Amino acid sequence: MNATNRMRPKAYSYLRFSTPEQALGDSTRRQRQMAETYAANHDLDLDETLSFRDLGKSAYRGSNADDGRLGDFLRLLEEGVIPKGSFLLVENLDRISRDVVRKAVRTLEDIVEKGVTLVTLSDNRRYDLEILDQDPTAFLIIVLGFQRAHEESQIKSARLRAVWKNKRQNASKGNLLTSRVPSWLKVESGKIHPIPERVDLVKWMFNQRKGGSGTELIARTLNNRKEPTWGRSAFWHTSYIKKILSNPAVIGTLIPHEVITDPEAKTAKKTKRVPLDPILNYYPVIIPMDLWNEVAGVPTTQIKQVGNNIPKTILAGLACCPICGGRMHRVNKGSRSRPSLVCGRAKSKAGCNYKSIRIDELEPFLLSNALPVVLSSPPSSSQNLQEKIVQNQNNLEGVEGAIQNILENLRTSQSPTLIDHLGGLEAEKQDLIKLIRDQEVQRDNELGPVVNQRIDKALGLIKQDEKSIQEINLALRSLFKKIVIDYKTGYLRFVWQSGGETEEFYTLPQE
Repeated sequence: MNATNRMRPKAYSYLRFSTPEQALGDSTRRQRQMAETYAANHDLDLDETLSFRDLGKSAYRGSNADDGRLGDFLRLLEEGVIPKGSFLLVENLDRISRDVVRKAVRTLEDIVEKGVTLVTLSDNRRYDLEILDQDPTAFLIIVLGFQRAHEESQIKSARLRAVWKNKRQNASKGNLLTSRVPSWLKVESGKIHPIPERVDLVKWMFNQRKGGSGTELIARTLNNRKEPTWGRSAFWHTSYIKKILSNPAVIGTLIPHEVITDPEAKTAKKTKRVPLDPILNYYPVIIPMDLWNEVAGVPTTQIKQVGNNIPKTILAGLACCPICGGRMHRVNKGSRSRPSLVCGRAKSKAGCNYKSIRIDELEPFLLSNALPVVLSSPPSSSQNLQEKIVQNQNNLEGVEGAIQNILENLRTSQSPTLIDHLGGLEAEKQDLIKLIRDQEVQRDNELGPVVNQRIDKALGLIKQDEKSIQEINLALRSLFKKIVIDYKTGYLRFVWQSGGETEEFYTLPQE
């Protein structure tokens, strides 16, 4: 770059379109060419090392300014990387924002107050701090332009919601909602069909799970026999097995979702996906209902049940000490004594209080009184979990976009700062992928139909005349993380797998 170029004001091009499909059209080329022409005609140095592109990012709720590349532009202004006196070139004002007028104007003010001149290339209008303060006509044009853009987006949003509502209604009548289906299915000629070899594998997974194999063992078996995966992953993950085993699509059920928007949300994420009423018989049924109910009632972690590990109490692996929080173990001191529960730490003489709880007195109360009441009134699942998943998915998209932008910039400039930033973003990406995967597994375990089926199974087992300790224990462990035997207060505290706690009063017998 020569001395003359260094004295010319810097110009930066901001490109945005709201849907990825627009990338296949002329939007990018048109916006880029307009920026190059304007910079050449007005003696501006168009900076090609920093590109600001929000491809597939909407400006309707301001997400491009919150967590998109427009937000990056504003942050680089604050850090002094982009000098004052620079120009930001956009096709129209609606590329900056389609949010409500007051927020859209605020975004424009954030740009010009930092010493940047914004240029709309469609009409060659310039907007800076002086124009906003002293030219009422220009300000009125800005307001009207933002108002028009917001109203257009409102109309499009309403139409899109109506389209999806109609699609969901048609799906309940047997029509296709979307071409996206589970990996063991495919869409041909507008119809959903099973993929035989994959359906066989899903059936194998359910039968393995029914036989007591854990998801880790199932995944390891598939990897050992080099079973091809169904996606981009190089091997079978335990989390993916769990998703398949808890996916109601295997019994033909689709759970549609609706995107709910809160424009006044305090966080950058303003939308969340909310599950709607399930649509039965949408997919081909590949797993019988009795097998689904049986597997849905089995904990997702493997429980060894061989030899001496067969549970001898329905509270095996569940009962917890109210003092230290550790597991309580079954103790039987001989033929003349009666089995009881004791804190494992106290039993090992590692501290805590040695308090015996008679199993033959506690279990009848659980089976006849406490469990029927507790299981009939489960706490609601975590309301924030799905919102957190959607927020993290959007965070992941933002990180991936930032990575792509840095890779583009590194083609022309091997900046150590950018390279360090890239490494941090890659680490953040992997953390988000793992977090989303874990949250999805937790969410799948909290699906209403799955939890309700597990509750029904547990209630059915405890009502049987000949009760199976092993089956009841499995059913309870699929529903509860732990059951605290609080002999100090006389309460049993049930901590649910899906979040929340339930208490039931019980007066323990005095020794």
